[in-house]
Amino acid sequence: SWLPLGYLYNGTGCKGNVSADRCGGLSCSFGYSGSPNASCNTPNGTFTLSGCTAGPTCGVDYVCPTGFTRKDATTRCASAACNLTDCCTVVTCALPSSLPLGYAYNGTGCKGNVSAYDCGGLSCASGYSGSPRVSCNTPNGTFTLSGCT
Repeated sequence: SWLPLGYLYNGTGCKGNVSADRCGGLSCSFGYSGSPNASCNTPNGTFTLSGCTAGPTCGVDYVCPTGFTRKDATTRCASAACNLTDCCTVVTCALPSSLPLGYAYNGTGCKGNVSAYDCGGLSCASGYSGSPRVSCNTPNGTFTLSGCT
């Protein structure tokens, strides 16, 4: 590709020998921001692109909340400030094959690997009280249940 890192071209407006002011269809790629500009100082030469700068990365200091795992530290962020969507992936887990004593499951809402937020259908078994909760920090792991005593 003739494009340097950080630039996208939609295939229109910059084909053949055209003046820089007619070279359209340029944009900054994901993780880059700015206003792309094409310039050419040599007749029939090659365009030089400028204006797109690399945005921040998730870095080693970004902390994901419970229930999420961190993406690679070199992942570029979509805007000037990194956020949860840029740097974290939701952890999905499954219920244990047999529930611990004190828990009941109605068979809906927590089938297969789901996020803790999406895991429903749990209750405290007869003779137990509380509010059942699930947690899991290992992707594709098994939920730990708590809350029924």
